[in-house]
Amino acid sequence: MAPMPGTLTQIMDMIVGLPEEDRTYLYETMGRQVLDIRRRRLEVRACEADENYRSGDVKRGSPEELFASLAD
Repeated sequence: MAPMPGTLTQIMDMIVGLPEEDRTYLYETMGRQVLDIRRRRLEVRACEADENYRSGDVKRGSPEELFASLAD
């Protein structure tokens, strides 16, 4: 990805100057991109958790037992 021109303040000023319809489209598009990024991070974490479970690298027990094992 190419570097963004200008500072964030300059970019925000440019966005504020856009027509309302363009700003709405930009906000919706950026919102979807943020959700996609979060979804991918969650997917990676879920795969890691599944891998840990399958390999037996997990702890089971009540919350009290788990906190006690952390204190050891």
